[in-house]
Amino acid sequence: MQNSETRAATLPYTAALAIIVVNLIFTCLAVYRILHMQSPSLDDEGRYHVLVTLAGSEVVSMVLSVALAIGTTQWFVERRGMMSPPGYAAALIGLGYAILGAVLPLAWWAASHSFVQQMASSSISLLVTVNFVVGLALKAIGVILPVWLVFHLLRKHERPTQPPYSMRLRALLIFTLLVWAWVLSVAQFAVPAAMAMAPYYGYNFDSAPLIACVGSFGFVLPAFIGALLGLPRQPQHTRPLRLLLASVVVFLVSVLVLVGLTYALLRIAVAVNAGFEPTTGFVAFIWLIWFVLSVALSGLLVRGLTRERTVAADAVA
Repeated sequence: MQNSETRAATLPYTAALAIIVVNLIFTCLAVYRILHMQSPSLDDEGRYHVLVTLAGSEVVSMVLSVALAIGTTQWFVERRGMMSPPGYAAALIGLGYAILGAVLPLAWWAASHSFVQQMASSSISLLVTVNFVVGLALKAIGVILPVWLVFHLLRKHERPTQPPYSMRLRALLIFTLLVWAWVLSVAQFAVPAAMAMAPYYGYNFDSAPLIACVGSFGFVLPAFIGALLGLPRQPQHTRPLRLLLASVVVFLVSVLVLVGLTYALLRIAVAVNAGFEPTTGFVAFIWLIWFVLSVALSGLLVRGLTRERTVAADAVA
């Protein structure tokens, strides 16, 4: 019994590990293909650009798939009670993810080939947007569907009970990964536009995909600290759907606060000095104020959106 409870407690993590292994295999295959690609128009600089873009895309894919894997698996565990899954449950999830990860993109390419050709000749921006949205949807399906299938096939192993441990750290991990996934997804969508416009302003943004991944930590950190302050102390459930909602709300509020704060301070600075030009110190000042506000707002939002979990846990107890 103890071993089955341990497997149930660690299943979200082992499932995420299986997803990570599959992603690393796909990445290694893609890198190998790029390095050995025979193309007269692709020189060393072009290969570097392709590899950097691939690295940024794979980071986004890794964070999003791991966040969905942990959150979806934990949701099924909590919805159906603790279970005693066989040791190969995580391997089945990883296998299903690998199959769908190979099949779904090919299916989309085959189904949309004519559509993509038409859009490429009329509206590049719309084509990029469609591929971006469809790519995220396929990634979500590729993670959620295998988890659902594994729980459906192994439903005879279900054994409802209450977890004897606090789920606070797991809830914090799911929330932080989801916020990070939203930040990276938006950054991945914005980076191509920034790379295309950079030469007109005399900049070289060839490493922009990796810079965006590193810079995303500065955006996720206040959400993490806010969740650390706002989550219940001893929750018995994580409520992944509530954490999903909280992550979206916190992300949107943080973006709006950053945009509004930047606009307001720029207007004030220009009103004081008509020839004002933003400096590094001014940008750091904006970031510091935004950081403090984001931590406070994130804590309040997470506390408000997860408050009912404490009541439910107390009722069960």
